[in-house]
Amino acid sequence: HAPVSAYLARRDLGIEDQEVLEAIRYHTIGSPEMGIIARIIFVADYIEPNRTFSAVEQIRDELYNNGLESAIIKTCDLTIKYHLGKGSLVHSNTLRLRNACLRRQQMWRKR
Repeated sequence: HAPVSAYLARRDLGIEDQEVLEAIRYHTIGSPEMGIIARIIFVADYIEPNRTFSAVEQIRDELYNNGLESAIIKTCDLTIKYHLGKGSLVHSNTLRLRNACLRRQQMWRKR
């Protein structure tokens, strides 16, 4: 639904801001190329107050204790685990986002 939502936001609402459209487009599956606004919305979508799935507190704790990058990785990990458990496909963007975040964390640790 996310890519269609971005399309409709542009077509029907006249939204032209690329950061806003990117955040809408990738809020469910992510993308390694996401900017900071899209990254924040990606995690926020998973941890918003109405979410009740059992692992939501893990993501909230990760964000609070270790920051946005770690929360993105945790979100991806839990999404991947969910899809594997259901025997369903994992979107390649989610895998690529997770790997990109891990690479960034490894680079930061080397510094």
